[in-house]
Amino acid sequence: MPQSLWLFVFTAVVYGLQNIPGPDGVLMILLASMWPLVTINAGFVFMAVEALTGRVSMGWLLPVVLYFGGNIVIAGISNLQLSQFEQAVEQYNATKLIPFSPATDSLLIKTQANIAPAPRSLVANYDIPVVFTQDLSTREKQITALRVGVDPLCKQLWRDQAAGKGNRRIFGYLDHSRKHSPLVQNMCTYQQPQSPQGRMVTVTANPPVVDDSFLLMTNKQTITVTSTTGLTTNLLYADATPLSWFPLPFGGCFRGPGDNKSRCEFGLLRVFSVPAMGGTHSATDLLAKALSIKASIATERRDKIRSTQAPN
Repeated sequence: MPQSLWLFVFTAVVYGLQNIPGPDGVLMILLASMWPLVTINAGFVFMAVEALTGRVSMGWLLPVVLYFGGNIVIAGISNLQLSQFEQAVEQYNATKLIPFSPATDSLLIKTQANIAPAPRSLVANYDIPVVFTQDLSTREKQITALRVGVDPLCKQLWRDQAAGKGNRRIFGYLDHSRKHSPLVQNMCTYQQPQSPQGRMVTVTANPPVVDDSFLLMTNKQTITVTSTTGLTTNLLYADATPLSWFPLPFGGCFRGPGDNKSRCEFGLLRVFSVPAMGGTHSATDLLAKALSIKASIATERRDKIRSTQAPN
């Protein structure tokens, strides 16, 4: 018998101990649920070494091939489903357009989890002078305007904020296209209470719908874009978590506050979720495409921003 089998015995014993009050808490702190990543993979690797070096029969290579080969097969199916899912989402969003003019219309985003970064990302990376936001997680649900500014306005806003003057909140401006430090010294992002005027396009996000299927976990969220002219369209934001090409087994028991017994799980770990919208990589890009807003980094619009920004 291969000596590597002791690694599987060790894995089973640790898994069983995690369901016993007392040891379960200690093992949870020690992240025992992640140990199978090492013990099971090492067990199959050492089993292959033992078979290839003649310590055990070559027949022991069969479980190794089934383990690693089987994982490659199911990971391939998982990634195929990811590709099909991406195509379906991309086709759904392809025809979703709403007329919008950044120069004359107002864009109001009611921020929630997946679209929370969108307002700042839009003013930083697209040619739109202002984005209005409404944080639905606060009791006040105040509407604020978000803009990118250029010195000397930024210097004055920093001084005002340090002195506790005014109602504008100021943040550093980051240009992630820069190879070195993304922080741009003479630019800023600032926010102030302000209501939108004129024709308005409102963006809201519905609760996400999660599908926990074994081969491909998906997360879909409908983003509703509504114009004051009566036009409404629904965009689909989606991400997915496929299975890894390298087997990532995990197994453990977890006891939450007030639970009488542990909840045990054993399966394949999913590490990274990826956007599943084809060539669109974020909710920001999805919105910009639907509203036909031109991509333009704020550092490239510095003079335009300076000429149109309101004096302090």
